[in-house]
Amino acid sequence: MSKQSDKKVNDEPGFEQALAELEELIDKIESGQIGLEECLTHYERGMKLIGRCKGVLDQAQTRIAKLNVNADGSLAAPAGQNPDEADSYGDDDNDDSNAGRADSQPY
Repeated sequence: MSKQSDKKVNDEPGFEQALAELEELIDKIESGQIGLEECLTHYERGMKLIGRCKGVLDQAQTRIAKLNVNADGSLAAPAGQNPDEADSYGDDDNDDSNAGRADSQPY
């Protein structure tokens, strides 16, 4: 079955199409040129499109995670990364994202 046929069966746009439509809806809402009812209709549609995009991204992340698992079940290092650093992927000990926040606590 082709991708076009799949789209017709579940009647959901592909990621790129959903993202483009979402951007158009945002532009219309932000323009201030439409009434409240139309804004609400666009907002509802936008929320559905966001859910669609998130679902596609979640599926892609799952597929990528499966591709990055070694035969023994351990995580494979992403390309260009030292295998010893693979388990700390995304967990940067030098992360200063909370620096300067009033509610941040010192270690």
